Amino acid sequence: MPVGNFGSDLRSETDENLLLFWFEVRRAARCMALYEVATGPARVAKRSGLPGKTLAEKRKAAAQRLGDEVQVIIERDCYPKLYYQEHRDTREMTGAVLSWGFRSLLGAMYLQMAWRITSRQCEATGCNNIIGLHERSDKLTCSPACKERRRQHLQRASAL
Repeated sequence: MPVGNFGSDLRSETDENLLLFWFEVRRAARCMALYEVATGPARVAKRSGLPGKTLAEKRKAAAQRLGDEVQVIIERDCYPKLYYQEHRDTREMTGAVLSWGFRSLLGAMYLQMAWRITSRQCEATGCNNIIGLHERSDKLTCSPACKERRRQHLQRASAL
């Protein structure tokens, strides 16, 4: 076969095409926009066009839609995977770890998004807000009020 001549025998077995690619690019962009509404500055949420009269309602709507979008891809393209750990020197089994595998790069991308969402939740008692991408990586709470609530909770817990 001459260089640069890609015949049908080299194509993917799946039903991939340019239209599907652009659909997935738009879906990923929509997910990032929803993530920004759920976690970003108030002005982003106000301009989003999502249902809700208050900022909290708009953020909740964005988080719910984002969760639904990510869940669809994870159910389709990811799966749980059990790994067995071995001791480095003796090669004896030391335990099992549950992790995730993926069937496509798209699945890997949405799995990363799900981990990002779950790993960046506010640590204040009673708050489930997501801490945004624009925030420092060491930030533990979503707002000054939550920061104070978390500090008070830790003080009460350490006093016991």
